[in-house]
Amino acid sequence: MILDSIYLLLILIILIIFAIYIIINRKLKIIIKEKTTDLATKNYQLKNLINSFDKNVIFSRTDLKGNITHVSEAFCKICGYSEKELIGQSHNILRHPDMPKEIFKNIWKDLKQQSYFQTEIKNLRKDGTFYWVVSKFEPEYDLNKNHIGYSALREDITDKKALEEFTKNLKKEVETQTNKFKKQTLFVQTLLDSQEQLIITTDGKTLKSANETFLDFFAIDSIAEFKKVYDTSCICHTFNSDAPNDYLQPIIDHQTWIDYILLQPFGTTHKAMITINKIDFIFSVTAAKLPGDEDLKSAIFTNITEIENAKQEIEAVHKNIKDSIKYASLIQGSLIPDNKIFKKYFQEYFAIWHPKDTVGGDIYLFEKLRTEDECLLMVIDCTGHGVPGAFVTMLVKAIERQIVATIKNNDEVVSPGKLLGIFNRSMKHLLKQENKESISNAGFDGSIMYFNKKEQIIKFAGAETPLFYVENNELKIIKGNRYSVGYKKCDAGYIYKEHIIKVKKGMQFYLTTDGYLDQNGGNKGFPFSKKRFQKIIKEHHNKTMSNQQELFLNELDIYQEDFERNDDITVIGIKI
Repeated sequence: MILDSIYLLLILIILIIFAIYIIINRKLKIIIKEKTTDLATKNYQLKNLINSFDKNVIFSRTDLKGNITHVSEAFCKICGYSEKELIGQSHNILRHPDMPKEIFKNIWKDLKQQSYFQTEIKNLRKDGTFYWVVSKFEPEYDLNKNHIGYSALREDITDKKALEEFTKNLKKEVETQTNKFKKQTLFVQTLLDSQEQLIITTDGKTLKSANETFLDFFAIDSIAEFKKVYDTSCICHTFNSDAPNDYLQPIIDHQTWIDYILLQPFGTTHKAMITINKIDFIFSVTAAKLPGDEDLKSAIFTNITEIENAKQEIEAVHKNIKDSIKYASLIQGSLIPDNKIFKKYFQEYFAIWHPKDTVGGDIYLFEKLRTEDECLLMVIDCTGHGVPGAFVTMLVKAIERQIVATIKNNDEVVSPGKLLGIFNRSMKHLLKQENKESISNAGFDGSIMYFNKKEQIIKFAGAETPLFYVENNELKIIKGNRYSVGYKKCDAGYIYKEHIIKVKKGMQFYLTTDGYLDQNGGNKGFPFSKKRFQKIIKEHHNKTMSNQQELFLNELDIYQEDFERNDDITVIGIKI
């Protein structure tokens, strides 16, 4: 019984122990499972962390010789090399030429002493570009504390370095530009001070700045002194209010003087009169808006007092000369014969006499001779036109009066050829042009026509001037000598050819100076020409002389168009 009890107790104890084992085993499995799950989770997290570290942290390991044994993905990404290209290589593969070798010597020296080292390094990428990193180097040890190599963590600071470089360059550029601006400002002020003009800046009411010339003109040292001495803050209040109407005043058409200038067309002349110590100074004034400030303008005052005074003197002289020339024109006009005298000798007539200027070098003269049957017509084109030509016409008139007086006082046969010879000798003598060294060289081209109504003859002699006449509806031309009158080159003994024409009623004669024939015009600017002159006569000689006069003037006007008048014009037409 006792043995059975012991046996049963033993079995019970075994069952209890087995039950406890089963319970403990179940709990242990649960714990192991939980630990395994936790370990797997941590392992997964560790892998993610390592993967994230690999992708985002620029990390490398080297052996004791400095050869790369491990690089992170981030390391490969920033430098452009693959892991295969880097393993076994020295970090020199990444050294940028800008980095001094001494830096790397110092790094290696400190690392060999098994110390921590940190520095900024500029590295060279595979593609030749660069990047900056902060590198933190430290030695690595195994579990037995044996030194087995080195590791380095890096932070990309390329953007930071770029910003530092930009800031540095910006600061330098600001300093450079500031110094440049100061120099330019000094240069501009020096340039402004060196100008003879008064140069100011203003808003039209208040003086802002002025150059040295302005200060010198007003005999002051500063703008503040100007305001005090002249009791004004604007130069406009120094303008003379009694100046002519076209001069500037402080307010013009409800605008400030400078705004008024700016609104006028470019090139408009503006003048201002400033009176200092009872002396009037006249300035030409220009203005401009300055950039950056709508209210600020610049104005330049150029002293034109001497020019204006000279201009007034010139205008006065010009007026006197003009008045004298006008009076000379009256005198020259009085030499031109009254056309009514033509009526006594010719059936019809016209006379065109148009000096190019107020007075001219063309003149025509008509004189009654010894009887009512004789008359003398001269058409003369003297040297030049204007005043010089007019002076020569006066000399021609004087010689002509002497010739006419001589004819009237004797019974000699009138010879136009001989009369041109007398003109030739007289002009050379009076103007002292009898040798090539003479200072003066004046003369004329022209023609002389003698008409004897009783004998019904015309005698003609020309010097570079032809005679045109119509007989039986046929135009005929008598060429004058190709020889001028009175010039230095003219031989005093030269004999001019004379032509005698028997006339009858209805015949028409035309004389002209070269001013009509040589007038430029038309599409190409060519001279009017003898050909066109003859055409007018051929086509219109059957018209009245007054109508022909209008035709001659109208045809020339149409042909001339906008061309300037070349010369004096004289055309005479008569009908027997």
